[in-house]
Parts: sequence; structure tokens; C-alpha cells
Amino acid sequence: MIKRLSELEPHEVGQVIAIRGGARFRQRLMAMGITPGTNLVVRKFAPLGDPIEIRVRDYSLSIRRKDAFFILVKQIKNDSVS
Repeated sequence: MIKRLSELEPHEVGQVIAIRGGARFRQRLMAMGITPGTNLVVRKFAPLGDPIEIRVRDYSLSIRRKDAFFILVKQIKNDSVS
């Protein structure tokens, strides 16, 4: 099922399918390791729901919910990513 990263719940896993938005925005996310085909895990949300902490490429990263809205992911089973 294709979802926006901002729609995943804590501990859910997704594989990046596409990044929407301008070229500069996409380059910034790709420089942080968020590239198509990469698996990521939503770790937790800040108390007011923003930012979102994700685990990608063996490190933790916090991104704004409005940025996560533009990242399309395919939800996958949790056992494939730790």
C-alpha cells in the first residue's frame, strides 16, 4: 500500500517510492540518505506530533511532518528492517 511518510505510525516500516516537491527539496532529502528504494522506520513523534524521528541507513533522523508529507512510501512488514 502506497502512503505518505507522514501517515505511518511509530514502528511502521516503509520503502521510499518517490519524493515529491522541487529539485532543491529532493536533493536535500537525498543528501540525508532518503532515496528511492531505501527502507526506513518511523521511530516516534515529538510531543506535539512534529518533527518525526525516523531510522534510515542505520542512523536516526528527525524531519518535519510537512516534509514527510512529500515522501511516498510502500508500507512493508516490520521484520525486514530493525
